[in-house]
Amino acid sequence: MTSVRSELVFLVNTSSSVRRDATFCKTIQSLKFLLYSLPQDCYFNIISVEDNHYNKLSETSNPKSKRLFSKALGFINDFELESNYEECEACEAVDIYEPLKWAIENSLSDMPSTLFLLTDNKVENRDDSVGCENFIENLTNVGRGYTQFLATNERIEKKLRSMLRNAVTHPITDCRLIWTTTNGEQDVIEEIPALYNGNRFTFYCIEENEASVNDKLLITANSLDGIIELKFAIENIVLEGNKIHALAAKKLIESFQDGNSYIHYQNNGYMSEDQIKEEIGSLSNLYNLATSRTR
Repeated sequence: MTSVRSELVFLVNTSSSVRRDATFCKTIQSLKFLLYSLPQDCYFNIISVEDNHYNKLSETSNPKSKRLFSKALGFINDFELESNYEECEACEAVDIYEPLKWAIENSLSDMPSTLFLLTDNKVENRDDSVGCENFIENLTNVGRGYTQFLATNERIEKKLRSMLRNAVTHPITDCRLIWTTTNGEQDVIEEIPALYNGNRFTFYCIEENEASVNDKLLITANSLDGIIELKFAIENIVLEGNKIHALAAKKLIESFQDGNSYIHYQNNGYMSEDQIKEEIGSLSNLYNLATSRTR
């Protein structure tokens, strides 16, 4: 994957729910590590999200320079010094919709833009921009990105270095998996996120009982160097039981609940509640799975 000039925006949760938690040290440590690791040929900005407002390092992303770097360190030190680690019994989740909206609307148009969200799990979206309970996971799905979780005592360097490297390299996009059944029908999976170096994704496809698949799988995608086409042999392995089918069904149910299923994809993101309930109910009954919609 080839490095490209990029805009990097760091959206940091600095609200009281985070400041009063010892994990805020990990947030500051991560942000400083990313700042010191920035490539020379990049533009960047930092947005800190408080309880009822947000602050911006700059009104727009600017190219990395010694002056901007010093300003960024001072910006970080300001909200780092204000932190305390008293226990917070009833801290509300911070709403990041407005700063997120600002970051997207003010991103640079002449280069790829990547948003880093540094937060604990106390964030929400009161304006329902992605409309789901699992906000962070669905935010990454909508943004075609991915999530990394850091434990309090975990070393940060490897994960953050990998994320930063992926942010300034062109991913594999518009990936499609294509195969043909023995009755001549062609199946295609297109709802695939951008593929970054070092990330793994698992995909399932449930065929009808009478269908069988030919022995070739075609993968097509776009890269900075042009269109990629790869052919792989499909190995036919017969497994006892239905564990793989149950895993596939669970993943499919999640996609219906999260609004990113193949039916959503085919209908420009729309699927009625009745359709969702029917599809989930059918899969739950077939594979004996319990869900929030079938209890």
